[in-house]
Amino acid sequence: TGTLPTNTTMSWSAGQYLSAGLLLLGVGTLVISALARCRERDDEQRRASGGSRDELTARAAQQADNEHARQRRAAAMQEQLTRSLAQMGVDDGVRQRRGNANNVNVGAYDGVRAWPASVDRRAAEEAERQRLRAEQEAEYEAALRRDAEADRRRDAEELRRAQFESLVMQAESFVPPEPAADETGDVCTIALRWPDGSRQDRRFDADNVVSQLYAFAVAQRRHTVGQSINLVTSFPRKALEDRDATLREASLLPNAVILVDIADDDDDDDDESD
Repeated sequence: TGTLPTNTTMSWSAGQYLSAGLLLLGVGTLVISALARCRERDDEQRRASGGSRDELTARAAQQADNEHARQRRAAAMQEQLTRSLAQMGVDDGVRQRRGNANNVNVGAYDGVRAWPASVDRRAAEEAERQRLRAEQEAEYEAALRRDAEADRRRDAEELRRAQFESLVMQAESFVPPEPAADETGDVCTIALRWPDGSRQDRRFDADNVVSQLYAFAVAQRRHTVGQSINLVTSFPRKALEDRDATLREASLLPNAVILVDIADDDDDDDDESD
């Protein structure tokens, strides 16, 4: 803890004030006495210059009245000065004792009294700064999480698109050549019915497998990323699940209408979870 600043200004004690007052009172008395003696000399000079008895009597009476008035004024001045000095001595003594006891000046006391308020203000300002810093850090972390999630989704989308392109390219390479129109033998004529109602005819060898029929449907790029193709016979309605079976074994000879079902992969995942 620090030491409070001390008051280095010298203050007069009550005794010093009283001595100064008595000195002033003595000087005032001397001045009044000197004035009185000057007045008496003037009167003596006037008496020496002559005058009637009545004038001398009037002058004597006037001088007596003036002397009484002077004495009253001097007494009043002395009484007033004594009261003032007494009051000043008491107040100064109280202030001096308080100053010696506390050993601080008024400015320092005011500073100490204002210290708790300044501390509270600084604490409030620091708390506000910490709150703003915490909010900024939370917003920054949230932005980082959003950016990371966006990057993850973008990377996943790019991966799915790359996988889709790879799947389509593999399907295109797996599609068997179409038999000639004049070719005789076991040839299947397959009509693909797409979800939009359009129809697409294609000739296959009866010994081609169902997976090659799937490859032909995928190579048409009628579906998008995140979708899969399922083939279903129209009558009887039956999904072509055995992809290793030949078209002959799947009873698609000599011709058949195949319904193309395009489903989202998410829907398939939901069905599997159910």
